[in-house]
Amino acid sequence: AYSNKGDFDNAIADYTSAIQIDPKFAVPYHNRGNVYLLKSDFDSAITDYTVAIQLDPNDARTYASRGAIYGIVGEVDKAINDCTKAIELRLYHADIYFNRAIGYNSVGKLDLAIKDYTKVIEINPGHFRAYVNRGVTYGDIGEVDLAINDLNKAIKLNPDNATAYNNIGNVYGNEGDFDSAIANYSKAIELNPNDPAFYHNRGLAYFSNNEFSRAREDYTKVLKLDSDYAPAYYNRAMAWLHQQEWKKAKASLTQAADKGIDITAVFGGDYQSVASFEKQTGVKLPKDIAAMLREKKEQISISPIEENPFGFQSKMVSYSSESFTGMSLQQPEKPSTPSIPAGLLQPQSQRSPSLFAS
Repeated sequence: AYSNKGDFDNAIADYTSAIQIDPKFAVPYHNRGNVYLLKSDFDSAITDYTVAIQLDPNDARTYASRGAIYGIVGEVDKAINDCTKAIELRLYHADIYFNRAIGYNSVGKLDLAIKDYTKVIEINPGHFRAYVNRGVTYGDIGEVDLAINDLNKAIKLNPDNATAYNNIGNVYGNEGDFDSAIANYSKAIELNPNDPAFYHNRGLAYFSNNEFSRAREDYTKVLKLDSDYAPAYYNRAMAWLHQQEWKKAKASLTQAADKGIDITAVFGGDYQSVASFEKQTGVKLPKDIAAMLREKKEQISISPIEENPFGFQSKMVSYSSESFTGMSLQQPEKPSTPSIPAGLLQPQSQRSPSLFAS
């Protein structure tokens, strides 16, 4: 009852009293863990779930709850293991497969991630987030048509969610269809005008489309929203260079360097050399700017950037405490009927349709 009212401290006190009465009963540990989760006290939640598992190692729901929190705090291998254990114990819930899929994404096991997202959709065909994440993952492995199909399905399920439009824009952008990319980024911005990544992505598409003024305007908007968004300084400088606005380009390059960007390495990765840039663009750089961008001899060999912050940025839907909130957590009247932990463990037939709304 206390949890329903948001009185988490008294709820914790009640479960603590229950534990003192019977310290060998797993349920109050589990339920107290749920309350700690609602308070975002993840360490305490993990501790209580772990005790509950020690007392009742066959309760799949506790593994599922702990696995989700491990994902939230970045313990990916533990998250995968706990979700797998819950499934082995025959808890076939869409959110468990979803959380494990996110773990697989994090460790680069994309085929396994796709398999789990597909299972989520089989269990719950209306799982918007599974379509978003599977679409992004398909894009990562070059399955463009499948990626676009999934993201379009996500949009049909939730037409007001900006993330899906952003991600489908990325697919088009990576395929060189910049007009379609721009249209989708613009829709994402219309729905959520305060996300700097959407402007940054659209700026990249404008730049690739040789619309340098519009690209520069978007990069400037990024920096108004987030002055620490370092790639935007570099990319804005590139737009200024193409427009031969030397003073402004130099200022943006200096700002990018001040924010920790290795401008010579990034420029070398994009254009190989100053001479190559000048040949490709027909723009002759002033000596001072050329010196800023010229690689030292020992740095001429450029290694690929595995996680390129200057490319189109997808947004996957990750572990979220939203999956666990808004649900009543009640101490069971009888030991044989443990309460259902919030969100993740709620039976499919009783799931709130708004539980995963963004």
